[in-house]
Amino acid sequence: MLNKRNLCWLVAVMFFVVAAVGCASIQKSKNIYPNLFEGGKANIVYDIAPEAEITSAKYFMAPWKGKDYLHYEIEIKNVTKEQHRYRVTVLLDEGPAIAGLYPRKVKKGKMVPPGKKAKRKLPMLYEKEPKGFLVKVGLFE
Repeated sequence: MLNKRNLCWLVAVMFFVVAAVGCASIQKSKNIYPNLFEGGKANIVYDIAPEAEITSAKYFMAPWKGKDYLHYEIEIKNVTKEQHRYRVTVLLDEGPAIAGLYPRKVKKGKMVPPGKKAKRKLPMLYEKEPKGFLVKVGLFE
């Protein structure tokens, strides 16, 4: 049986292993878009699935439910020969995150067709310009 001291060491080691693996996976991003986002001076990291391409992106402050909040407008393109549904996630360095599906709703099996683009605005309940964030685009199945 583990005593309190050994349990604390075990938890600390597990935390550092998880943190190291998570940071390593972020740094191995395949697609790098250095100046893709319009506006701001945030440090941006991308992790984009090979089936997608970001064609335009920006972030800005805009009113939402009576207050000015951070918004993201991201357009992605399906670069495959099959239709797909995508999940776009934005994780701020400061903690908050937002995710959205492209298309938002699937009607009669219609998703993003091959070679076509889909665009969405994603409001985030955050009232300042971000210092940095991660943009992750993946398939949603």
